[in-house]
Order: sequence, then structure tokens, then C-alpha cells
Amino acid sequence: MKIDLQKLFNSRLFTMAISLLIAIVAWVVVVTTISTEGESVIKGVPVNFSYDSASYTVNGLDIVSSPSATVDLRIQGPRSYVNNLSRDDFLVYPNYSSVRGAGEYELSLVVKVQDNNWESNQASILNDKNLPTVSVVFDTVITKTFAITTDTSNVQIADGYIFAGAQCSPSEVTLEGPEGEIDKVDKIVAPLYVEGARSESVTQSSTLVAVDSSGQKLDLKYVTFSTEISEVTLQVQQRKELPLRIEFTNVPAGFDITNLENRLTLSEETLVVSGDSRRLDGLTELTVAYFDLTKFTLDKIYSVPITLPDGIRSQENISSITATFDYTGLAQKTISVTDIRTANIPENYTVTPNSRRVNNVTLIGPAEELDALASGSVIAQINGEDLQLSAGVMNVPVRILAPGSPNIFATGSYTIECQVSAGSEE
Repeated sequence: MKIDLQKLFNSRLFTMAISLLIAIVAWVVVVTTISTEGESVIKGVPVNFSYDSASYTVNGLDIVSSPSATVDLRIQGPRSYVNNLSRDDFLVYPNYSSVRGAGEYELSLVVKVQDNNWESNQASILNDKNLPTVSVVFDTVITKTFAITTDTSNVQIADGYIFAGAQCSPSEVTLEGPEGEIDKVDKIVAPLYVEGARSESVTQSSTLVAVDSSGQKLDLKYVTFSTEISEVTLQVQQRKELPLRIEFTNVPAGFDITNLENRLTLSEETLVVSGDSRRLDGLTELTVAYFDLTKFTLDKIYSVPITLPDGIRSQENISSITATFDYTGLAQKTISVTDIRTANIPENYTVTPNSRRVNNVTLIGPAEELDALASGSVIAQINGEDLQLSAGVMNVPVRILAPGSPNIFATGSYTIECQVSAGSEE
């Protein structure tokens, strides 16, 4: 087939294709035979803030804030070399020569090539003199631990209840950051925001706040907290005023204790206390002390320490009260008791008194009843409930009873020598 060249050259598409081919060939010829220089852009080279750190650490400084910076480098040199470079071949870092103390510095960047053959290849960084600067903050980094305090100024307590304290968990926090910022901190506060008047305890998560000595919130830009949240338990207790009561111990059988209760006057008739409402709701009075009747003495005023039940505390800072008895018409009498009896002795034991009387027993009661009381109307009882028996001779306690005389009782403590025998079990 004969090709019509005239027609081909008259074709626009053909001439465009021929022109493109000629241009490519010319470019290849120029590149390979005439120009060997090339230019490349290395993107995203990170700024290394740790390199040359001795320049500022020698002054006792640390970097407390630095940007996450990268730069693009324009490189010129032999094309065969430049085209093979990557970001790993360069080290970019701040020039720390101007850093002398704490503060914020605008630092220029330095480019270091990590290829030992760089100079021999005579490549150059075209923009190393006009790279962007970086803002770096320096200071001495310290750590300091603060106890967490609560701010309950926004909490309302319902009528009849009191604020009984607040506990934080954790109870302390450690701050790390610039000395200049941490020195401004006076305390770390866990604020509470509770809606409505509270009548019961509540636990709430609280975001910690640093405040200065005037109570103003601090904006700590470069300080980190070991924890930013504390669980705060707000303790709310019921408040109640209750009548006080003293109970008597070692009351002999048959004695009517109301005779003394009616004669008793307390310096404080009531006491304002607080505690868990589940306990206080069921209380109509408070037993705050126990009075040992064997230690009763005529014409004496007693100072009685107050002991409150667990979980209940006084709101009036009262630790003791005075107990006074009306001694009108009362008298005391000293006798010897010859009627000695035993009761509730354990099986297989025999207790035999070696003495025939208990001497110098002091009785207290209405004067006219004491005058009429016969010595034979009083009993010295050896009660097995009071004993820890073993065979042999023992001094054992005795109870003094006045059967048929409910207004008379004995004071003091008494013992008697007894022979204790242990019998064999059947």
C-alpha cells in the first residue's frame, strides 16, 4: 500500500503527535546531556525539640509547651541525588542559643543534613534562611501534692438537718508543670453543685479547680493533674433535741429505782444531737450515762461523763453533766448481816460460808424506815451468777438485799470467805 505523505502532513492530529514526540525527545536530550541539576520539595519534616536540649537544661529549664510543627524543605542539587532524598535525611530543630531563663521564646529553626555525602554532592537547602519560627515556653518543671478541699457554698441543707462534712476520694492530687504556675496555686478545690435542699447524704463526681490565695480560679495552661476528678461524699445528718436519761446499775432485787429517779436532777435536761436519721427517728430519749448504785453517797453532787451511742454526736460541745439528788428524808445506817444465803450455785459445786456474818454493811433509805428495820430483815446473798468457782477457799462477793423494803438499798461492795467443794458427776 502506498502511503500518501502529503495527506498525512495535512492532518492536524498527525502534526500534533509529531510535535509532542519531538518535544519529548528534545527534553530528554537536554536533561541527560545538557542539565544535571534538579530541585525537589521535601514535605512534612518534623521539628525535633529534643535535639540540642543541653542548651537549655544547663540552665535548669525544661520545655513546658511546644507546637507539633513540621516544615517543607526546598532542595537543589544533582538531580540523581536530590530525587532520592526523603524527610528522614534531615533534622530540623530550634536554635536555643537565645534561651537564658523561663519564658516564651520565638525561635528560628536550624536544618541539619544527616547524610555524610551531602557536601560532596553540593546540594543546598534553598529556604533554610526563611523557615517559619516556632514558639516555645521554658520553665523549671516541678511536682507538688495538694490535699483536695471541698467547696459546699452552693449546697443547701433542709430544715432539721445539718452539714456533717465532706470526704474526697482521692483525697489529694499531684500537679506537675512550670514552677511559676504551680507557685500561684493556694489549694485545689472540688466544688459541689447539688439541686434542692438536702436531707440525706450524696456522692457526686467533681472536676478539680486550682485557686489562688484570694480564692480566684487559676487558668493553668501548662500544668497537668494526676487526676482531674474526685468523688465527693456530702454527709448530711439529722438534728434532734432529745431528753437525757441516766440508768442505774447494780440495783438490788426488790428495790424500787423510781424512788431515786424522782429525786434526780440533771444540769442538762435535753441535748441537741446529730446522726443518721435512721437511728435518730426511733429515739425519744438518750441514755448518756450509767450510775453504779453501790457507789451512792449522801449529800454528794456527781459529775457524770456523757457517752453517746455510736454514730450520734453532740451539737452543743457538752462532754459531761452534773447529777444532783434530793436527799431530803434520806439517812444511812451501818449493820452486820447474819442471814447468809446462796442462790444459783452451779450443779456439782457446794459453797459453804466460813464466816457467820458480813460486818459494816451501809444501808441507805428513808430515815423512818431505817429506824424500823430489823437486822434480821437484811440478807447477804452469795449468787452463783457472780462467781467463777474452783475448789478450795475463796473470797466471794455477796449481794445485800432488804426483802420487803423497796426503798432501802446497800452501798459499797462486800465479800465473804467460803469453802468451795466440787462434787463428782453421776
